[in-house]
Amino acid sequence: MSYLSERRALVLGSLNPAQCRGIEFGPLDNPLVRKQEGDISYVDYASTEVVRRQHASGSSIRPENILDIDYTWGDTPISQIIPNFKPFDYAVAAHVIEHVPDVVGWLLEIHSLLVRSGLVGLIIPDRRHTFDFARAESTVGEMMEAHFQRYRRPSMRQVFDHCWSAVDLDKSVSWNCDPSRIELRSFMGDIGLQLAHDQAASLRTEARYFDSHCWVFTPDSFLRCCEALAKLGYFPFIVEHIQATVVGEFEFIVRLRTHDPTDRVSTLRSLQLARERVADDPNEHEYARRMQAFRARDKS
Repeated sequence: MSYLSERRALVLGSLNPAQCRGIEFGPLDNPLVRKQEGDISYVDYASTEVVRRQHASGSSIRPENILDIDYTWGDTPISQIIPNFKPFDYAVAAHVIEHVPDVVGWLLEIHSLLVRSGLVGLIIPDRRHTFDFARAESTVGEMMEAHFQRYRRPSMRQVFDHCWSAVDLDKSVSWNCDPSRIELRSFMGDIGLQLAHDQAASLRTEARYFDSHCWVFTPDSFLRCCEALAKLGYFPFIVEHIQATVVGEFEFIVRLRTHDPTDRVSTLRSLQLARERVADDPNEHEYARRMQAFRARDKS
């Protein structure tokens, strides 16, 4: 089985899209579930026209290949913009959660969209293998600030950090050296700092949406944040499965099930087991082995 086929299988588990109603966030030109496979609705932060326009230049995605969006998720909760709303059986999102300004609110909103024990499949970039390498991992405090402030667009800080801190790194490098010991160029080049400043400053006077990586995770840091959110009552899910980042890749996969918000014990137990699974994952062991070998070599 190819990696792309395997990642989809890990996201969906035993779920058959042909027998369920689903919703996919940010499908762009490569959805996890296509319309011909089942009853699926597509959601993005802007209309089809706006998303295509934003990919008209400087993007590897051809605008004409971007799929039509069924619902625009903006200032209004999705359940309020869908006529005759009925709960969905599942929700999937590949490389979307890191873009969501209020990740806590987004997860709670997804919970409200799904049936009991509904499936949530997430594919999340691993900071260690992307242009987010130089950034600090996101904290629960940052998540709560975004939620309390009810962010619906990336904040000044989120926009600034995304633009200024991005570095030129991909998985072909991150798995074959210790990136912390080489000079990494700014992803935006010499204009990065000034561009970060100007974009963030513009938000003082206009409500613009600068698409940004608002959140930065590794498999374990994501689970640690979810654990803290669960203790506070903001994570009403069970972790059904987690796949740590596969050697040579740059993303990890999490499959959740909606759960009773009052049963925090079961949620926390599932998170503990998920963290143990990540710690025991051969891919994590291989990453640690390689980093140790690179550092030992550099010292010799």
